[in-house]
Amino acid sequence: MLTAFYAGIFGLVHVILTLLVVRQRFKHLSLFGTVNHEGEEVRELTRTVRAHGNFVETVPIALIIMLSAELSEVSFLYLHIGGVLLIIGRLAHGFALLKNKRMPYRPAGMILTLLSILWLSAHALFAVDCQAVFACLGF
Repeated sequence: MLTAFYAGIFGLVHVILTLLVVRQRFKHLSLFGTVNHEGEEVRELTRTVRAHGNFVETVPIALIIMLSAELSEVSFLYLHIGGVLLIIGRLAHGFALLKNKRMPYRPAGMILTLLSILWLSAHALFAVDCQAVFACLGF
């Protein structure tokens, strides 16, 4: 299953992002939110938390759609295109947030992520047998 390959990659990225958040929390003595023990906002921690949060907000739905498309027998080439777009998008977005470098990477990463989700969604929908769906609905 191709989706398992991408899920494995994203699982490893998730662990790395989680460990980066934990490291920032220890560094700034922050148990909750993005403030230090003195109640001051820590920009570095905020960026790390958002990199992790945005990953968690986008990757699971993309993988669910990818699995749905794969189970509907969408071409492996189309699945790979969606998976590669998602990887590049998430890496670009995360790099921009974590390193505070070249912010154009951030919107470019989000655009690639959304393109991946749209690409996979379209192929999942086109793979559906519309007659069977409408028959189940009584049409």
